[in-house]
Amino acid sequence: MVAGLVVVEAIKAGAGATRQGSKEVGKLSIELFSFDFANLAIKLLVWFMIAIVIDKIHFVITSAGVNVVSTIVNAFGYNLPTVQSEPDFFKKLFGEGYFGLKYWDFIKIGALILVLIEFMRWYENEKRIGGEPSPFTLGIFALIMVLLSAFTIPEIIKKLKMRMPVGGT
Repeated sequence: MVAGLVVVEAIKAGAGATRQGSKEVGKLSIELFSFDFANLAIKLLVWFMIAIVIDKIHFVITSAGVNVVSTIVNAFGYNLPTVQSEPDFFKKLFGEGYFGLKYWDFIKIGALILVLIEFMRWYENEKRIGGEPSPFTLGIFALIMVLLSAFTIPEIIKKLKMRMPVGGT
C-alpha cells in the first residue's frame, strides 16, 4: 500500500516537473522567437496520437481478433461495428483511398495545413501589432513545413501520377 502511494506521488511529481519544464521551454521560445514552438510540437504530437488511435481502432474492427476485443468492449456497454457494418467511407478511406490517397496521406496533409495556419496566424499577429517577423522564426516555420512536405508531397504526387492514364490526358 505504501509503495503504491510512493509511486503515485512520484508520478505526480514527475508530471509537475514536466509541466513546469514545458512552460519554461515555451517562455524561452517566445522570448527568443516570439512564438511558442514547444506548444506547436505538443499540438502536432496530439494530432498524430489521435490519428494513431483512430487507425488502431479501425485495425481492431477489421482484424481477426475483433471477437476478443468486441467481447471486452461489450462488457463495458459499447458495441464495435463489424467489418460488414463498417461505413463505406471508412472502407474506402482505409482501403483503396480517394483519388489514390489513403488515411495517412490525409493525416500528413492535415498536419502540414495546421502548421501553415499556425504560421499565418502568427505572421498576421506580428504585422497587426507592428512588429517585424524574425527571420529565424520564419526559418524555423519553413524548416517544419519542408520536413512535413518531404514526407508528404512526393508520395502524393507519385500516387496521383499512378492514377493518370498512360498518355497523361
